Amino acid sequence: MIRIDCFTRDGCDACKIAIKNITDAINEANCDITLNIRNTNLDDILRKEITKFPTTVITKVDNDYKRKELARLEGSFPSDYIKDIINKLEKE
Repeated sequence: MIRIDCFTRDGCDACKIAIKNITDAINEANCDITLNIRNTNLDDILRKEITKFPTTVITKVDNDYKRKELARLEGSFPSDYIKDIINKLEKE
């Protein structure tokens, strides 16, 4: 399973664009994806090393629920780019 965490903050226009692009990419994907949109607080910023908004972390979760971070995107990206990443991950 693929897990996508999108760390955002209030009033961030780039965050709104990123959420829309990620949602569009997930809707076209043929695999099991969990999306978490997290409005960040100081604890998240320090723990997850968030330096820019939005930050999108793509993680692979195995059958034992162990997580491995595969990609970290800082800023907003086109949905086609995100679709390409998801397609590559589902082939692994």
